[in-house]
Amino acid sequence: MLKIRILDLDYHRLIKSEQTLLRALKYNGLYGRVMMVAEPLELSRFNVLECMPALEINDAIVSRGRVIDDEMARWILATVAERISATRSASEEGVSRKSIL
Repeated sequence: MLKIRILDLDYHRLIKSEQTLLRALKYNGLYGRVMMVAEPLELSRFNVLECMPALEINDAIVSRGRVIDDEMARWILATVAERISATRSASEEGVSRKSIL
């Protein structure tokens, strides 16, 4: 499950981004939890106050200073899913090799 955070102070952009990400998750057949972060203190911890909105997926900032549209959200989520899948495959391959040896 993906952990997605939208970081912004603008309520309308937060709502629009949330809806866009939920559509992109469904389009890509992915599961994730979308959270909106609008607390200034929390945003300062992410060091994104100067470049909002920002998008964080699984503890990594993947977009700054740009409101994402449907196409961009689909691409970002597909890319993240591919990387997670490749990482899992590599770790499973390492486990199977160890079990053979």
